[in-house]
Amino acid sequence: MRGKILIEALLKNYFSDEEIDRINHFKVDEEKIKHLEKIIDKILEKYANKVKIKENLKENIKNLFIKIMVNPITPASTRFVHLTGGRFFYEKIPDIFIANLYKDIKYELYSIFKDENHLFLKKLDFYFLVLMKHYIDFMIKDEMSKLKFSEYSKTSIINSLKEARDEHIKFTSSVIRDLIEKGYIKKINPEECSFGKWLYLEEKNILGENFNLIEEMHNDFHNKINALIDIKNNTDSIDFYLAIKDLKLDSLQLINTIDKIISDISTKMMMLDSLTEILNRTFLNIILEKEIKKAQRYAIDYSILMLDIDDFKKINDTYGHLVGDIVLKEVAKAIKSILRESDYIFRYGGEEILILLPYIDIEKAKIVAEKILNKIREINISSIPNLKITASIGIAKLENYENPWQDIDKADIALYQAKRAGKDRYMVYNI
Repeated sequence: MRGKILIEALLKNYFSDEEIDRINHFKVDEEKIKHLEKIIDKILEKYANKVKIKENLKENIKNLFIKIMVNPITPASTRFVHLTGGRFFYEKIPDIFIANLYKDIKYELYSIFKDENHLFLKKLDFYFLVLMKHYIDFMIKDEMSKLKFSEYSKTSIINSLKEARDEHIKFTSSVIRDLIEKGYIKKINPEECSFGKWLYLEEKNILGENFNLIEEMHNDFHNKINALIDIKNNTDSIDFYLAIKDLKLDSLQLINTIDKIISDISTKMMMLDSLTEILNRTFLNIILEKEIKKAQRYAIDYSILMLDIDDFKKINDTYGHLVGDIVLKEVAKAIKSILRESDYIFRYGGEEILILLPYIDIEKAKIVAEKILNKIREINISSIPNLKITASIGIAKLENYENPWQDIDKADIALYQAKRAGKDRYMVYNI
């Protein structure tokens, strides 16, 4: 329904009332339809050699173009939305393929329908515009799902770790109870207990660099269980109870390690902006305090860069906030690729990004700023290839250790000087 309303709204901008009425009575005879099918088949075969197209998709594309030509505008629009939204795009056919296919079919069919006063050509153009809009919407959603994945995955990692930790606690309790009460339990391989199943199912996707450490601790835990089972007849010996105590300590160490990983991930989530995955403004005070002490103690050069994406409001207004989010993400990624590990990057607010550069004087800061601007100019959003992204940067020196916010304000002033000077450049604070 939403797609139909959208198309009807677009229709009124694209066709006059008289043309819409003519389209609704537009008819194509059987002979022309057959000729139309042959031409579309021929063009699709040509493209099938260049792009892998499934047979059912070829049939959908053919039916799509025929329905555009033959049917009144409203039924055709409903079918069009269904075909494009439901089947066409999820085959991941590239937009260049769609554009070339449209161009070739329009060129080939021009001679057949030119006696219809070119009305069908205008109709075809209209549907192609809608087709590309659906394609761009799909690509944007696809890219946005990738943007949100990192935030979602961190939450899912924490939940998964908590569940695995709880399973390990249950397993340890039951093992120790059975060892004490029965003197033995059935031996279980490390990968077969509830915690082990989680560990080897998730592997490094969950634990990353911690996987080897956790795996080693878990294996040691099972080795000790199996050793205790082997001395099942000595349940009253002091050695057995010392071994049980040791087993409890190993279990606690594993739980503490998991809790530390959970804490590290949670802290990182609080520190980072969920969209751009750079530090958020809340964390700026902590970093500033630490870096000012270092700058004072060692009398090091320290530069501040304030960056703002040019015409960001226009990007949001033209392409929507989803595209705006993609642009922010890509700009942050571009900046990070230029900076050193010792540098800091913050999402300062909206589309403004603050960068702290320790051991960098103003002259070197200019070089860094130019590299960042060049990298941002190279950004390409696949769903909107014609979108050109630029940024402006203000540079200031960190020198007011009592009130560093004044120096940040200076970088902000320099930024707006760069904006007034024409954008896509840097300016150094100089008043």
